Amino acid sequence: MKKCSCGGELVQGFIPDFGSLAAWATIWVPGHPSLAKSFLERMKQGGGVSVDKDEALALEAHRCSQCGQVQLYANAPVMVGTSPAS
Repeated sequence: MKKCSCGGELVQGFIPDFGSLAAWATIWVPGHPSLAKSFLERMKQGGGVSVDKDEALALEAHRCSQCGQVQLYANAPVMVGTSPAS
């Protein structure tokens, strides 16, 4: 179990990313955001930014049970169906 700097236990969770038609697990993508070119692509991406799914990583959120601090980790590949990048 991961520990917070205050000594409390970090509880794993996630931050939902709400698009216009669905919610996904949040992802991390390197670089700066750029707009998707077509309206259809913007709808598929859930808001308008272009995402390179080969470079996207699933974002884990760990919350301290003692102080409430949230720590984010981007280490795992995106799972199919969990984000607009999949």
